[in-house]
Formats: sequence, structure tokens, C-alpha cells
Amino acid sequence: MLRGRESATLLLLALLVSNVFAKDSGKTLERTVVKLAEGIYTIRHKDAPDTFPQGNTTVIIGDREVLVVDSCYLPSSAREDIAEIRRWTNKPVRYLVNTHWHFDHTMGNGTYWEAFPGLNIVAHIETARQSSGYNPGWFERFPKRGDRLKQILEAGKDGNGKVLTEGERKEYQDAIAGIAPVQEEFKAIVDRSPNLTFDSEMRIDLGNREVRIMHLGRGNTAGDAIIFLPKEKILMTGDLVVHPPVGKWLIGWGEQLFGIDNSFGWRFAVCVMGVLSIFMIGRAARRLFGSSLLGTVAALVLAFEGHHFVHSRTGLLDLILMFWAFAAFCFLLIDRDQSRKILARKVAGLDRAGLTALGPWGPSTGWRPWRLAAGVCLGLACGTKWSGAYFLVVFGLMTVLWDMGARRAVGITRWKTAWLVKDTPLALLWMVGTTVVVYCLSWWGWFATEIGYNRHWADTHPADPGWGWVPDSVRSWWNYHAQILEFHTHLTSDHPYKTNPWSWLIQGRPTSFFYEGPKQGEQGCLVESCSKAISSIGTPSIWWGATLAVFVLLFMWALRRDWRAGAILAGFMGGYVPWFLLGDRTIYSFYAVAFVPYVVLACVYVLGLFIGGPSARPVRRKVGLGITGAFLVLEIVLFAFFWPIYTAQVVPYSFWSAHMWFPSWI
Repeated sequence: MLRGRESATLLLLALLVSNVFAKDSGKTLERTVVKLAEGIYTIRHKDAPDTFPQGNTTVIIGDREVLVVDSCYLPSSAREDIAEIRRWTNKPVRYLVNTHWHFDHTMGNGTYWEAFPGLNIVAHIETARQSSGYNPGWFERFPKRGDRLKQILEAGKDGNGKVLTEGERKEYQDAIAGIAPVQEEFKAIVDRSPNLTFDSEMRIDLGNREVRIMHLGRGNTAGDAIIFLPKEKILMTGDLVVHPPVGKWLIGWGEQLFGIDNSFGWRFAVCVMGVLSIFMIGRAARRLFGSSLLGTVAALVLAFEGHHFVHSRTGLLDLILMFWAFAAFCFLLIDRDQSRKILARKVAGLDRAGLTALGPWGPSTGWRPWRLAAGVCLGLACGTKWSGAYFLVVFGLMTVLWDMGARRAVGITRWKTAWLVKDTPLALLWMVGTTVVVYCLSWWGWFATEIGYNRHWADTHPADPGWGWVPDSVRSWWNYHAQILEFHTHLTSDHPYKTNPWSWLIQGRPTSFFYEGPKQGEQGCLVESCSKAISSIGTPSIWWGATLAVFVLLFMWALRRDWRAGAILAGFMGGYVPWFLLGDRTIYSFYAVAFVPYVVLACVYVLGLFIGGPSARPVRRKVGLGITGAFLVLEIVLFAFFWPIYTAQVVPYSFWSAHMWFPSWI
């Protein structure tokens, strides 16, 4: 068992600063080996001839036997690794851990199987299932990769329609030329899927060296494994080092408080943020609509929203992103009210001559602490996932447009010029400047460590002429970002839950986070066949209602100039619309939790229209309140209906099937 604050702190550091064990999505031209500790090595493979990056391999040697983490992409690379292992030790490799099912981490399985009789290939049960279902067909599908590359090269445009540069054309040509030798290697592959699986944790003693293999929830895939050496305080992952560190810090703090052994620990931070966001949306709706009733309705709607509920119980980064972006939105609402009060106070009682005396641009709105706070939150959002930058762009534009409207409302003559010259530069300083500073500061742990992923890239990559003045750590950090960007822009692999953003609002393809099918007598199953599932299905009444509400918002903003409708639409613009530009990528519907507060606010906005203001006729208010009450009752009933498959309850298979309303939900 992992005990003590020191162990948790070191694990937290490892989660933050990444590690040297993840797949390198950048170009690697030579094979390198790093000795991390006595008997522990990590091997970084050079890219395959088809330019595809190979997964890295880690070797852990105990007094009795050896464990290897990931077998990489090419059998020839696996054979080279095996030869080096035999030079390091005469002990047999008894365990090969597949961190996840992606073929660039598992194609060498058969090579290890042949080299070490009695080998156990270890993986999470979901990884074993996906490997056996996907990887065997990879050999037949591989030639199609060359066909796709040729089509892009002939068209002269990438999958997004962007014209290829000469450098990009050369990369495609190199990749096409490398297809044949890789395909030749694949002809001799004997595919081997995992034969030893685990659900939540497995412990292996290699002889005076304990290895802990854990599944802490969905990361890059449904079955990601994390390998931890408690004595050496070394953590290994696969393909999980593609996001900035803030969210990992927060999850790590929960683990520090409650221990990594406790699933509550790694879900604690996300749970707290989920609960706080319910309070926040109530306050935001009250400020937005000027109604305590609608504020209460908004809080209730979010509390019984299934997508938000599932994420609040799952250790993923997306709800953390949602929290920081929505916190920025809330702070900007406060800033709007405060700045308009300041402006109104300064021009109160002034006639046209008095306004002219203030200058053509009007008075200053002074110190804007709430805008600064929004910048801090957006920096933390970007430090969780890069998609937080979309919120920065949209919310930054939103707040300066509010300033322009305020100056126009109080009678400033040159309100357009004032917006451009006076308000926008300050907004850029407070919003963009603060976001950039906070984002950079969030990486301090990476700079403080010596073992962070890519931390010493610059040691073997001299600076170009004229750039020698840049510290090596900064150049390594910049290259790390280039690798993250390359990973995300080329992430187009197939996945059973890959979706198109068009389907997100209508819940066309919810993501299955977890599924098991226990039989009678297993895990409390009382019938012949049961299901135990966690599915991220949004409460249908909310999401389908919001789909209709978006059209109302567009009408009210464009034709009625209702700033509240525009503010809610800004949330959709920041959290939803950008994904339409990335439709060819491997993306999932659970990303939609990032804009779930605005889905709720959209519904509440329309309910507010039904109810009307304080001066509305009593009949209208009664009807509106009845509609609102019916909506809440329907939502709570639907939430209760889906609750068993939000929380992995063991239920009869027929019960689970009755909740899969559409074939695409399975």
C-alpha cells in the first residue's frame, strides 16, 4: 500500500510534470536510452520508416524477473530492445504491460511472446477487449493508410482543406515511401493480445521491486493503465502527456489528501468543482436574469443534468476546463455590472456640454479587478486543456463589446473610437496578458524537475543561429508544445465512440465510460445476464430543450438586441462551435461538458420568457410557472430513470437495454 504524504506528493509531481514514458508525437530521428534508476531504463525509439512515431518502452528489472512497459510499433524495434535487455540482465521478461490498445504500443507483443516463453501480457480489461477487436485487422487496413496519404498529396490539401507547404509535401512523400518496408515487417507479425487482465489495480513483485499497475479512469482510451514504482517514486503512462498540467495538479491534490488507493481521492477535486459549479450557475443566472427564482431553477437544472453528474464523479480534465471557463464568465458578468455603475456614476447629471468636457472618449472605467480575475481563470482553463483558448477569444470579445455598449448607452459621442482605443487595449492587457502569465506559471513544476517529459530535449538539439540566447529549458518547453500540437492536429484514428459535433446537442452518440456484463451470481446479479455501466448521457429534456432554445437565443440577440442571449451564445461559441472546425479529428461527445452551463442557461432563458417579468399578467406568470415546474419534474424523473447507468449499478440486461433509446447509444 502506498502510504504517507511524501509518496503522494511525489506522485502529484509526476502527474504534473508528465514523464519520459509517453508516446512522443514529434519527430524522433534516433534511438535513445535513459537510465532512470538502477535497473530501470526507458527507450525512446526513432520514428518508423513511414514517419509514424513509435511508442516508448520502459524496462524494469527486479531481482527475480523483468517487466516491460509497451512493446512499441515495429517488430524490428522490439527485437533491438530485447537484445539490449539481454545485455542488461539474464533474468527473463515475465510481464509485458500494454498501457492501452493503440497499435504503436502493442505491435511488438508477438515478438516478446516468441522471445520469452511463459510471458504474461498485462492490460486493463477494456484494453484487452479493444486490442482483440481492433488490432488484428490493422494488418489488412494498413495499406489504406498509404492510399489516404497519396490522395492528400495528389490533392495538395490536408484533411482540413489547407494547402500543403513544400515541407509538408516532403513529409507526405517520405511517409508514402516508408509504407512498403513497414508493411513488409507486418507480414511476419503474429498478433498477441493481453492474456492477463485487471479491473482497477494489480501488484507485481519482481523480486525486491514492487510494481503497481492501476486504472484511474478513462484518459486517452477507456483502459489506460498507469504503472507506479512506490519505492523509486517513478510513474509511467502511455499517451497521457498531451495536456498542460493544471488539471493534473488538481486531481493529484485529491490523491494527496485521500491516497491514490482511494478512488474518491482522484475524483475529489472534480467532484468539488462540480458541486461548486451548481452554486455558481445559480448566482450567475440570478445576476443575468435579475431573478432569484430563475437562479434557483438554473441551479436545480444543473444539479440534475446527467452529463455534468457523470463528469463530476469521473477524474477527467473536461469538467475542470468547464469550471475555470465558467468562473471567468461569472467574473465578467460582475465586471460588466461594476464597470457600468462606475461609468454611470461619472456621467450622472451631466448634460451634453458636460459629457463633451470629459473628452470625446468619455471617462475611464478605472480598476477592473473582476476582469483580472477572469484572466486568471482563463489562464487556468488553458493550463488544463488548450481548448480553453477558445473561451479566451470569445469572452475577450464579449467583454469589450459590453464596454462599447455601455459608452454608447451613457451618451459618449465617439463610443466606437473609445472602444477601439481606450477599452480594447486594456482588455487585451488584463485578459490576454494575465492568461498568458498564468498559463506559463502553471508549468513551474515542469521547469523545477529534471525528469519531466522532453525536459532535456535541447541538450541534444543545438539552437539555430540567432537563438542561442534562449535558455535550453525554454527551448525544450517550446518543443514540447510543438509535439502536443502535432499530436492533436494529427489525431484521426478510428474509435467506436468517435463523434461529429453535430450530434452533441441532441445526444446522438453518448460516450460509454465503463461497461461490464456480469452473469447470474456475479457482483450481485440475480438474473441470467446483467449490465453494469457508466454512460455519459445528458438528461434528454435539457439537451433537446437547449437545441430548440439556441434558435430563440439567436433571434433575441440578433433582432431584439438582448445582451443576455448574446452572453449565453458566447458560451456556445467558446465551448462548442470550434469543434466543427475539427470534425475530422478523433473527438468525443463528452467534450460537451465544457459548455454545459450555457446549455442550462439557454433552457432557463426560455423558461424566463414563458414566465415573464414582474409586470407580466398573472395568467402568463401562472402558465409560465406551470411550464417551468413541469420541465423540472420531467428532468428529475429522467435523471432518476438514468441514474443506474450513471453510477454503474448492476441491473438486468433488459433494464439497461431499455435505457438505450437509440442504436447509437449502445
